[in-house]
Amino acid sequence: MKKIIIAAVIFIVLIAVGYLIYANLVLKSNPCASIFDQTTVSIEEKIKILREKGDAILGRDQIQEVSDQASQIKADLKTCCILFHDDKIALEKFVKCQDDFSQYERNIDRLAHLVIQTQVAKKQGRYDLVNLRINHIERNIRDLAVISDQFKAQIKLLMGRVSQEYQKPVQATQKSVITETEPNDSYKQGVEICSGVLTGTLSGEDRQDYFRF
Repeated sequence: MKKIIIAAVIFIVLIAVGYLIYANLVLKSNPCASIFDQTTVSIEEKIKILREKGDAILGRDQIQEVSDQASQIKADLKTCCILFHDDKIALEKFVKCQDDFSQYERNIDRLAHLVIQTQVAKKQGRYDLVNLRINHIERNIRDLAVISDQFKAQIKLLMGRVSQEYQKPVQATQKSVITETEPNDSYKQGVEICSGVLTGTLSGEDRQDYFRF
């Protein structure tokens, strides 16, 4: 019996170690996916609170709008991460993306707390406090929209710069056109030219021309 228990414990430990190794390899190979997953868990917890407790305060349409907004900013953060790891943007640009997302995350966390506090105040019949909380909620929602729009504009700008780097037209060097002048039937009379395109004609009597470089 003891051997079976020991074997089971060893098996569980091996599974745990194997999972940790696998998770570490996945994190190193795709750090942006890991960031996206972490932010998804964090944001979805707040959205869940809003859906469960904020329906009567915010309304379903407002909650759905915040949810869509949160999904977009998560995707934008992942895009910023990919651009950084592909060496398309500098470190400070990626840090700016992270800072802006953290600001959004703090605001949506504050929104969730305000909704809970408003619900409690409503149950207590403290409608003066309810109105105060609702004013804070409305301001917080506006702040979320501003942060989201600014983040979206930032990502659009970064993507535009990357796109321009790949679409820079190759500047063709225009060559000067040099016209042959007569007489140039000997070395001393040779027309002096540099790089460019030379135009000239050969007649029946003029079959040999000289040029100097």
